[in-house]
Amino acid sequence: MSLSSAAKERVRYLVIGLPRSGTTVIHTGVMGHPNVSALTDEMLVLPFFAKGLASFTYGKEYPQEREHGHRALFDAMTSIFANEHTVALGAKCCAQTVGQAEVLVKSLREHFPGMKVVLNVRNDLVAQYGSLLSARFNGVWHSWNKGAQEVKNRRWRLYGPLFDRYALRSLETMRVLRRLH
Repeated sequence: MSLSSAAKERVRYLVIGLPRSGTTVIHTGVMGHPNVSALTDEMLVLPFFAKGLASFTYGKEYPQEREHGHRALFDAMTSIFANEHTVALGAKCCAQTVGQAEVLVKSLREHFPGMKVVLNVRNDLVAQYGSLLSARFNGVWHSWNKGAQEVKNRRWRLYGPLFDRYALRSLETMRVLRRLH
């Protein structure tokens, strides 16, 4: 079987969720499988899912390029470590706003009809918000990042109106992402 025909049979997956919801740990676990090739870094929603090939061009591609460009780019980015045993190509991304969630849902429906979506939901928005504040303040996003050992557990005082706004936006973003299921 040629690599191109094998690529057509491969499953594409995307782990999505809100920032600090656990998408990295889920994606790391899946991409640890020997038959999975995945993009190790987080994929940005914009401009990739909004523009596809036009993210890198002047946007004058032919209709067929526009139609297949998203999938071809996704496959190119996620197949760096692919081999003849690879059965799945994947990535993870976080929708940070309602607008990004809408772009993601529209693009996945239009350009990735067979995409397997893992929607990660963290039910404790207070913990998620505290984790986000901590990461933004310390610059340490994951426990394996440099400096993670030096970061001390800090208690965060939540300012009610800011948390309320965060919670409402998060719930609305998740409502949009749930349309994928």
